[in-house]
This record gives sequence, structure tokens and C-alpha cells, in this order.
Amino acid sequence: MGELAQISEMVESHIPLFAIDTLDTEQVTRAFRDYGRATGTPVFMWRPAMGLHESGSDERISGTREPADVLKYILGRKEYAIYLLCQFPAWTPHTDIELQLRSLAECQGKAAYAVFLVGSSGSITPGLRPHCYHLRYNS
Repeated sequence: MGELAQISEMVESHIPLFAIDTLDTEQVTRAFRDYGRATGTPVFMWRPAMGLHESGSDERISGTREPADVLKYILGRKEYAIYLLCQFPAWTPHTDIELQLRSLAECQGKAAYAVFLVGSSGSITPGLRPHCYHLRYNS
């Protein structure tokens, strides 16, 4: 199965929270950008140093640089979009972040988002693991 078909399968599952364990975040973000272009689905990317921006745009969404702020932004959105939170798993040990991620995960089937934590899932807290669908990506 090709990358676009795999992404399509994940998105169509209506699971709102995924953890992608990979060292190749650039390949994962490229695959999601391609999916967004092919389907017309908005794809947003977040990195700690840059905050959130829509794929294909250099314009940053203000007030989304901190992990808690980007999660609040996602929870407040009404239009469906995909969010890639790169290097985000390292932030999950903070109780408020873990609670926000659990809130995202509890919206299965009715969420206006699919959130992908991209990086090393080894740093996701044990309390969050049951709420994420995990997959490994090796290029």
C-alpha cells in the first residue's frame, strides 16, 4: 500500500490522535503535504521553534507557539484539518498537555481534526498511550 493510501486509511478511520514513531519527520511531513494537495484537505504543521502554519504557507498562526496554545487552537476549530505536531511527544509529560491530548482523543468519530504526533513516541507518557493509535514509520 502506498503512502497516500495509508494516510487516507488513517484519516478515514476517524481516530483523532495518532503517534507516528519515526526519525524521518521530513519524509512524513512530505507525505502528508502530498495527501493534502491530492485531496484538498488542509494540513497544518507545528514545530516548537516555529509554531503552527498551514502547509504551503510561510505565514505562522499567531499564538500557537506553545504546546498548550496549539492544542487549544485545534480544539476550537470547526473545519476539518490534519495537524502534524512534530517533536511534540517530548512535551507530553506535562499534566495539562496530557489532559488536552486526552480531550482531543475523546472526540473519536466527531472530531474536526486528525492530530499526528510525529517523532519518537518513546517519550509519550504511559497515561496517554491508550488514547493514541501508534505506528512506526521507517523510510
